[in-house]
Amino acid sequence: MLRLDLCLALLGALACACAAPSDSGAPAPMDESIAPRPFTAAQIRDANPAGTVLVFRLRPMGQPEMHQRFEFHETDGEVVRMGGRTTDAAGVELQVEPAAPVSWVELRDHATFPAEATVLDEVQIEVPAGAFHCKRYTVTRPDGQVEVFHFADDRPGPPVLMTIAAGGAEVFRMDLLEVRRPGA
Repeated sequence: MLRLDLCLALLGALACACAAPSDSGAPAPMDESIAPRPFTAAQIRDANPAGTVLVFRLRPMGQPEMHQRFEFHETDGEVVRMGGRTTDAAGVELQVEPAAPVSWVELRDHATFPAEATVLDEVQIEVPAGAFHCKRYTVTRPDGQVEVFHFADDRPGPPVLMTIAAGGAEVFRMDLLEVRRPGA
């Protein structure tokens, strides 16, 4: 069973699972030990200007549904200030993450998976935020746990759908509920 504190720690690590080079836009040297990342830091930055809000639904097995909100604040091009909060499904606040600086490269690097344990393919999925064509990363961990990340081609940033299965049963699901862009 996934504990709430572990779910929240996992979400902190996934806050913005992203993708590819060693700086904002330049390609990184090939590292054959890792699977290709879904996006560059520049793609993530361009898709998430200040004022962007992403809301995810979290469903840990045996626990109540939660909602995780990520807010992109000001950016200088290399670093963004991000904050967030976690609520229960009724909107009662469970945890607040004050806005803190993080580099776009750090966000990109959250989508770093071992090549030998990762299967990459393309799928069409639907989540509450809409239908997306995605790169699907299926990562099998040494303990047999299977993590599946769906990165939407037209939504650089965190996966729009993520599941974790242990012992053949899903123990955690996160899906995108809403995207709010500045001026929209």
